[in-house]
Amino acid sequence: MGQGKRILWIDAVKIAALLIVLCNHAGLSLGWGTYFGGMFYVAVFFVLSGCTYRCEAEKPLRAVIGKRARRLLLPYFGFNAFLLLFFGGKAALTGQAFPWGRELLGILYSRSYLYADGQEGLMGGILNGPTWFLTGLFTALTGYEIAVRLAAGRRRVLLGILLGCIALALALQRLPVLLPWSLDTMFLHMALIGLGNFLGQGGMEKRYGWGGFLAVAAVFVLSALGAGTGNLSVRDYGTHPLLYVIAAAAGSAAVMLAFQWLERHLQPLVGAMAALGRHTVSILCLHLFVFMFVEGGMAVLGLGAETLPVKIAKVCAGYLPGAAVLLWERIRDGHRG
Repeated sequence: MGQGKRILWIDAVKIAALLIVLCNHAGLSLGWGTYFGGMFYVAVFFVLSGCTYRCEAEKPLRAVIGKRARRLLLPYFGFNAFLLLFFGGKAALTGQAFPWGRELLGILYSRSYLYADGQEGLMGGILNGPTWFLTGLFTALTGYEIAVRLAAGRRRVLLGILLGCIALALALQRLPVLLPWSLDTMFLHMALIGLGNFLGQGGMEKRYGWGGFLAVAAVFVLSALGAGTGNLSVRDYGTHPLLYVIAAAAGSAAVMLAFQWLERHLQPLVGAMAALGRHTVSILCLHLFVFMFVEGGMAVLGLGAETLPVKIAKVCAGYLPGAAVLLWERIRDGHRG
């Protein structure tokens, strides 16, 4: 992995995880699926990044960081600029006041809240809350790149660094404030990337069969039941943080193994999901924006935002930004052909 070729099951997992994200943000409960899915639906994106990670030690660190900045930070600031100008312009046209300074601060700080208890909101006024993930992934990949270079090919040293990262992440849980760009959760994110990197080396699907899947799934269920609900984006690791970390790692591995099996036996389905999964950034950054229009349209029909049809419609429409980009690519490629 990590050689530039798209891997179907990886992109398909992203779409499956985004389903839980969309349901959560739309307020659509999936019962136990919401509880168990909440344990890994953010963590799995970091693990998947580890699967496709490739150390480029022959290149200067600055060049590698610059490459990842273009891939993650340009979309972050681009989508946030669009949302800021849209809502700022809307306020100007309707004669309403708009908190430009506060929204700009939220974008620069890149956290939904300032305090760990969910007080003092920073992002969300322009429906940009989910975009924190892009800066969080950037800092985590930068930290992991440094860790890999320090280990210099010594796996035990790298493992020791990552275990230290987990310990540091749990210690930082005591901080009263959330640090900018997810610097307080960066160390846990680095450990998740390391897990994905380890699982992906040599081809994960060639090394783990049904026995491995059942063992990982059992660890996930047991640890998730004991961990309690949490929220990785605001440094909430549930009632038992170490169990939460184990559940996040095991849940990510289990869903990855499941989709590897699906790729072998239901490749058309996985292929269709993977095609859309190549555009998860646009879905992640714009789905709340799409939700707003769905709610407005449904309100005209007399349906409230908390009704089941509206919630289902929001989840389905949340994929539209990715579908639009996919359609544009197909049209572009067709003209080129």
